[in-house]
Amino acid sequence: MGGPNWCLLVGLCALVPPVTTHGGREEDVTPNTEPEELGYHLAQDGDPLRDPQHCGITFRTPSPCSPPGPPPSISRHELDHLKDLLQDTRASLRDLETAATLEDNQTRYQDVITEALPAIRGANLEFRESLENVRKELEAHVAETDHPQVAEKREKLRKDVRVVAHMLRLTSQLAHSLEATAHQLHAELSQRLRSSATHVTAVTEP
Repeated sequence: MGGPNWCLLVGLCALVPPVTTHGGREEDVTPNTEPEELGYHLAQDGDPLRDPQHCGITFRTPSPCSPPGPPPSISRHELDHLKDLLQDTRASLRDLETAATLEDNQTRYQDVITEALPAIRGANLEFRESLENVRKELEAHVAETDHPQVAEKREKLRKDVRVVAHMLRLTSQLAHSLEATAHQLHAELSQRLRSSATHVTAVTEP
């Protein structure tokens, strides 16, 4: 049934006075008429049910002193999920606390690099100084090659090298000659020993 029709029916029921049960005359509705006499009743919790054939409007308002209803039930699955979520949150908090403690107590990489930078700068400066000294020595050596005494010393060095090389060649030749003489002497001595042994054997035999 639509909304306007329903409102019209409610209004008609409210305006029609109640009918007497014993067939008596209808009583006039006066301004002093109670709501129950007009056909509607403001019901409270615990009131008995009215006659279903009686036309009227019943308004039920909850009692302010009535106890609250039972809380909605939570399934076991939802409870387990909440417990797991709580445990995960606590574990994450512990991990954060541990990480913060380690970061406060241990030396950070930035501090290590900052401490090592002075030593690195010192080693780099020392290397540059050594390289500069080598460069100066090379420049001085190149400058000395144009001096006349350097040419004389170089020629003398070449002569000394040639003398040493000649001595090495003579020594090598002498070594080869001594080795050949030793082999020849060994062969001659071996032959004489064999001849002597043969002669002694021939003399001693009957």
